[in-house]
Amino acid sequence: MSKYTNRRSGALIGLAVVAAVALVGCGDPDRPADATGISDTRQDEAVDVVAPAGALVREAAQRSAEAPTVQIWVRITRNGKVLTETTSHSTADGSASTGTMTMPGAMGEIATLSTPEAFYFQFPNLPDGKEWVRMGRDEMTDMMGIDPGAAQQDPHAAFSILEGVSDDVAVVGSEDVNGVATTRYTFTVSMDALMAQAVESGVLTDQAAAATSVFEDKTEMNVWIDDDGLVRRTRYQLNQASDGDQTLANQVGMIGYEMEFSNYGEPVEVTAPAPEVTMSLADMLAGS
Repeated sequence: MSKYTNRRSGALIGLAVVAAVALVGCGDPDRPADATGISDTRQDEAVDVVAPAGALVREAAQRSAEAPTVQIWVRITRNGKVLTETTSHSTADGSASTGTMTMPGAMGEIATLSTPEAFYFQFPNLPDGKEWVRMGRDEMTDMMGIDPGAAQQDPHAAFSILEGVSDDVAVVGSEDVNGVATTRYTFTVSMDALMAQAVESGVLTDQAAAATSVFEDKTEMNVWIDDDGLVRRTRYQLNQASDGDQTLANQVGMIGYEMEFSNYGEPVEVTAPAPEVTMSLADMLAGS
């Protein structure tokens, strides 16, 4: 196997981590509020608990999810270091998206796009005449333990959990997000409940969900909402549990997850690469 294939294989491992962590926030908007694992937020002198805040967060989640398209920027860190940054402009049903993924190291920035049938990655150093690597949605399921067919139902995965938040939400205060005035809210979520939902909905396999057992059961979620009632940012951190599987914990560590949302409603145009300039995932891993 060539050094380039090793690098691309490493990038795919990174993709697996990104995908698994990204889907932690998936939920079912039709569930009642108490089924999402939402619990009391932290209460201290820095914030004031205001009951109506929960309703404002739920309304913002619903309004944001109704947008036909949205651009999403995601940064995932591990133990304080950037694991990956991605930008994706996606349709509401997840059937089409275009964007980039930046990973530290030799891979650099990778162009990405998706169609109803497959995902495409523009890895560097591909064989002459090849520009894209194609990964079918079934391959994504087999490799990463994630069902993209389920996941694509809502590319705004972070909105789903917000739609089920209770009224135990704290108002932190006013903050700007990329020049947009917003109000920041905070509450806590249960990992166990979220993973149960992800498995039940088919987004994650049991094995993929089990990998999150190394984290503490509860984590704080922060959300920023603008004056138009649209979600502009979400942020949370998954902390390693002291009694978890230490071997796995050493591989994963503390994961930070931040998303920013913009360009609501702007058109998304995606054209699948021509077959002659694509190669399969299997051929790439084989070094063909």
